[in-house]
Amino acid sequence: MRTIGLIGAPTDVGAWVRGASLGPEALRVAGLAQALRWQGLGVQDWGDLYGPVNPMHPPVRGCSHLREVHIWTLLVAGAVQQALSWGQVPVLLGGDHSLAIGSVAAVARHCATQGKRLQLVWFDAHADSNTPATSPSGHLHGMPLACLLGQGPVELTRPEPVLRPEQVWLLGLRSTDPGEEALLQSVSIRPVRLQGGPDDGWQMVATLAQWLTDLDPQTHVHLSLDLDVLDPWAGARGVHACTGGPECRAGHGVHALAGAMRASGQRGPDGAEPGAGCESANGAAGGGPAHPAAGPTRSEHPEQCRSHQQVAQEFADGHVKRAGPQRHLQPARHRTQRIAHTR
Repeated sequence: MRTIGLIGAPTDVGAWVRGASLGPEALRVAGLAQALRWQGLGVQDWGDLYGPVNPMHPPVRGCSHLREVHIWTLLVAGAVQQALSWGQVPVLLGGDHSLAIGSVAAVARHCATQGKRLQLVWFDAHADSNTPATSPSGHLHGMPLACLLGQGPVELTRPEPVLRPEQVWLLGLRSTDPGEEALLQSVSIRPVRLQGGPDDGWQMVATLAQWLTDLDPQTHVHLSLDLDVLDPWAGARGVHACTGGPECRAGHGVHALAGAMRASGQRGPDGAEPGAGCESANGAAGGGPAHPAAGPTRSEHPEQCRSHQQVAQEFADGHVKRAGPQRHLQPARHRTQRIAHTR
């Protein structure tokens, strides 16, 4: 039985409005852990990473909160890397989409050590491909894909690009800025765009099915999901909600496709960021399963109990020198007790 490692990253430092930090708890309250167990998967909830809060500062040299986003990407990368080393399927619960810079970088390192090819499936209504020079706002949640391709601040792109353009599948796109369009064309990424038709979602599922079928069995597929890819009427409401997206039934089609591929021995999605901004945090709480999230589970290996709580801190300590006090993963049971107390 495969074990899913849930890792919460409650941050909105990459965004210009508060709220994305509510995403991990909303997904838990909506019953994510129980829903995964119903699929026959083991689930271990490692609680939340803790890092800098949103200072709400204006952009500097085209970027807002670069230092804070950098720390969060290091924390996320350390936790995801550790989960992969234990053979778990890391599921990162965001949080704004700048977190993908850290999670995808960790998966890419894992693939390099395993001799596997990485393929990124990026579900998003937006291209997330601005750079400090092209971004209208300077907010880094609109730049993660560009950073992964080596187009962004040096702190988030060194020492070399994490991905090559051919490793990126961009699906659900329907809102882009001129700079994003220019970057996608320059690197020859052809996204699957949605036009608002009733069959758009299912056509997207069919396209993904064909792409996955053609993959080499040794390819590791990583799924990065921003819930604004869904239509606002499906529950993905908020500041960045974008009409014309697929409804929940098409999302269920993607889920069924992943399950069928695993059952046939092919590789399905191996990780995810439910990129929970205001829109997806509210959508998760309102549209998710009506069953309470299950409590924390124990590690199958007792020696692992300390590692997830310390690995992110150790990873960041080794890479961020003047970042101030580092935070670490908080066990899920502590989070639950605190919430019960405050109520």
